[in-house]
Amino acid sequence: MTLREKILIILFLMLTIPIGLSVYHYSTLKKHLINTEIEILRSKAENLTTKFISSINNCKLKVSSLVSLYKSYNFSIDEIIWRITGDLEGIFEGAYYDNNGKLVKTISRETTSPKFPLYWKEKRQEVKFTHYGEPFVRFIVENREGDFTEGFFLFSLDLSILWQNLVVNYFSPSTEIALIDKEGNIYALSSVKIKENLERFYKEESFTQIEKNYLRIFVKKGSWGIYIEKPISEVLKPVEPLKYKILFSGVILTSLGGSLVVILVFRIFKPLEDFKKFLSIWEKTNLGKKVNYKDDIKIITQVFKDLIGKIEEQRKIYNCFFENTLDGVILFEGSGKIINVNKTFCETFKVNKDEILGKKMDDISGRKVSFYPVFVQEEKLILKGKEYLCELKQDILHIEGKPYIVWRVKDKTKEKELQIIMEQTSKLALAGEIACFVAHQINNPLASIIGYAEFLLMQTQDDNFREKLEVIISQARKCSETMRFLLELGKPMGNEAKYVNPVDITLETLRILQPKAKKCQINLEFEGFIGNERIYTFPWQLEQVLINIIDNAIDASPKGSKVKVIVKEQNGYITWEVRDEGKGIPDDELDKIFEPFYSTKENGTGLGLTIAKRMIEGMGGKIDIYRNENGKGTVVIISIPKVIKNENSGS
Repeated sequence: MTLREKILIILFLMLTIPIGLSVYHYSTLKKHLINTEIEILRSKAENLTTKFISSINNCKLKVSSLVSLYKSYNFSIDEIIWRITGDLEGIFEGAYYDNNGKLVKTISRETTSPKFPLYWKEKRQEVKFTHYGEPFVRFIVENREGDFTEGFFLFSLDLSILWQNLVVNYFSPSTEIALIDKEGNIYALSSVKIKENLERFYKEESFTQIEKNYLRIFVKKGSWGIYIEKPISEVLKPVEPLKYKILFSGVILTSLGGSLVVILVFRIFKPLEDFKKFLSIWEKTNLGKKVNYKDDIKIITQVFKDLIGKIEEQRKIYNCFFENTLDGVILFEGSGKIINVNKTFCETFKVNKDEILGKKMDDISGRKVSFYPVFVQEEKLILKGKEYLCELKQDILHIEGKPYIVWRVKDKTKEKELQIIMEQTSKLALAGEIACFVAHQINNPLASIIGYAEFLLMQTQDDNFREKLEVIISQARKCSETMRFLLELGKPMGNEAKYVNPVDITLETLRILQPKAKKCQINLEFEGFIGNERIYTFPWQLEQVLINIIDNAIDASPKGSKVKVIVKEQNGYITWEVRDEGKGIPDDELDKIFEPFYSTKENGTGLGLTIAKRMIEGMGGKIDIYRNENGKGTVVIISIPKVIKNENSGS
């Protein structure tokens, strides 16, 4: 089936469905109105039957009450009957019978004489008809004196009057209503149009009958039934305007549909046929595929699927190249806004793509690079507040008339840092050689000075002289300690490595420093989480480093505080955490803390941490210093890798 045929079918359905829905709505609404009217009429019929029976019973009660009232006034039988037939509407005649059921007296308000039987044996109400054919019911009211019945009254109630009083304004003028008995006899009508015998309806408790022109309902209650007949046309009056609207809508939709068909044929189908031919030729020429479908939609769908597949393939190749190139790549719009960065860039500079997208060129470089291809050997980039020294190459692309800027970025920060470190290392090596030479030259004179000063200190008893000698000895020993640090800095690491228990060497260090800690009122705490595990390292250097770090922590801690040492295994390393509660090291001094001769202590040499860092790095480890999380105190973390000794090589 071609697209033209499908569109014409859809158009036909679009025109016919609204009409069909309107007709369905009209039919549904008709059915709803009829069902609603049935419920209303049935409810009214039931209420009317109940009211009719209730009215007869109320009339009987009123008559009984009036008989009692008039007897209390000592009225005669004649006067009681006469007054009741005059006081109550619908009671038009009455009679009195003695206790044996014999007629005693009759009185009527009609012009004709009442026809009461001479004897009345059955004491129940009975329906009769006047000589005019009007129905009435006769009922008995007993005449009692205490427990003794003297006789009874028999009154006639006109049912037509009672019926008219009940149905007035209760139904529309076109609605026919009839009161019938169990024999199907009509006793009361709202009009005189119903002539048929309704006995056939009374055989059922109730029924509803919908004919072409009438809606008929019958409801039975007790001995009475109500028959209602209403024209269908009156029930359906509310939906009559809708019928004409449906007809009018059908004409309009048909006209519009014809116009639309003409437009489709001349404005859509012909261009669509040309487009289909173009796509078939393009598919064969550019993608090397032949379209074998006859259906227009399938042809267009297949060509677009192939096209999208080709675009997706090219996109994946581009993304793979873009994301995995060795250089970091940033793509800018012509306005200088970043629209994409590759994975290499994010990994190199430790940023998330979402953090960099949307930024401007001058947000990360501090300036706007000229809009032409350039190569910059050293360009500063600022990412997350950190400066990086980069090699930058800028290219300009033009895609579909829109300009784009591409940066290829290489991080030269580590290379620059390595160059600086090499320069510092060279200086330190030279300083170490000089320090060894100077230390050897000074150590012997210092030993002599200390020896002679100690000798003189033992010989003299002069307090003033002794005090000066003690200053000489103290300062000479400080010089000697500095020379010892210089010699340690200058000599190479020893090769006497062996297995040691990290917990044991830490506990030994704490035992050595316990007297100083006790003197300074510092509490030393230890936690070990590695059990009996051993590492292969240089024990003397490790002990010297731990002594230096823990000793610094004790010096930095106020009285009454604590220094905590934690040993644990983490990511293939044995780590020591030394935490103190001192004032901490300012952030601007943390980067200088390992520089030679830099010290935060008043009398420090500035070489302890330098030597400690050199020793730890010689063991393949690292040492880091941080401010505590709460800003109180310092945390020193020493990490040494777990190395298994090679039994064959001994290392």
